[in-house]
Amino acid sequence: MNIAVTAKGPSLEAPFDERFGRASYFIIIDSDSGEIVKEFNNEQNLNAVQGSGIESSKVLADLDVSVLLSGHVGPKALEVLIMGKISAYKVEASTVQEAFTKFKAKDVTLIHEADVATHWNN
Repeated sequence: MNIAVTAKGPSLEAPFDERFGRASYFIIIDSDSGEIVKEFNNEQNLNAVQGSGIESSKVLADLDVSVLLSGHVGPKALEVLIMGKISAYKVEASTVQEAFTKFKAKDVTLIHEADVATHWNN
């Protein structure tokens, strides 16, 4: 299973990015091996005027992602994730590796409602 982690850089040691749609990178990790499958530069959505969460959700679906680890997900992005059968989890972490480790330890929270208060930044 592929897990996407929002990041500020292209590695497991990169800082975790709490934003979803405007995250600089998505680090795609194989859930079994813990190895990076792909480092996706999200530059085209990072500076979008609007719709960054929706477009980022489509990117994850195209990358065959099953799980998203992030901090905040807006309402429209969450709808697209759900339609794409991608489960979104809120996690508090300093690095991509820490976010993945917390997911494996089940120290995450399923996002079932969008974070409306912060969706403008996602």
